[in-house]
Amino acid sequence: MSTFYNSKNKVYAEISALTPTITADLKSKELLPRGSALLTGAGKLAPDISAIFHAATGTMMPYFPSQIYYEPSLLSVENAISACFALGKANGNTRLAIPYIGGKIFKGRIFEGQGVSEEDQNNKLVASIVGASIINAKLTGLDFCFVVFDTATNLLFSHEIKKSYDEVDFSKQLMVGDIVDFSLHQCDGIVNAANMEVQFGGGISGAIAKASQDQDNIDKEARSGIIQFWADYEAGQ
Repeated sequence: MSTFYNSKNKVYAEISALTPTITADLKSKELLPRGSALLTGAGKLAPDISAIFHAATGTMMPYFPSQIYYEPSLLSVENAISACFALGKANGNTRLAIPYIGGKIFKGRIFEGQGVSEEDQNNKLVASIVGASIINAKLTGLDFCFVVFDTATNLLFSHEIKKSYDEVDFSKQLMVGDIVDFSLHQCDGIVNAANMEVQFGGGISGAIAKASQDQDNIDKEARSGIIQFWADYEAGQ
């Protein structure tokens, strides 16, 4: 089976690291594999924003602190972005809005124990987000933009883009503002900085949940998507 597994165009998951023990645990806890993405509707954000792509980069809590699989990493961020683009292409979206994934709670866990300064943590994480987005946009043919929430984060992204990616048009692909503001970014799909539980939290995720005015139904859709994913996955083994 290939590295990524598509489940009825609702989930795209990184499965290469799965063992029977991890698979059983993920299924029992109704978690997505790390580095995957799940597609749901967007509630009251529709029809302009038709889809939310939930990037599952790690768990909200480390279920097995001794097992690195459950922790977010730069690779899981990159894989989750790849999965969002794959889902976007499969579902007919044309343009994705991508936030600073992992820039709050997960960032400390990504670099825990590595002796990396706060500045370098930001630079490394942004480099992963920017690189993965540009590569997967080319692979899928989807357009995209980065939507960041403040001037400091804008500077991080603009520095990385200027350094490594001359082809990015700042006027169209890097914006400061609210990711739920369609008039700002003109994206029919938005990426939620989510978790393997695919449950709305605080920060960007909380803002998306509030703007959707449909958190309960989106949460239910996500739960159904995870359950269906594991049923499809096991049927394909």
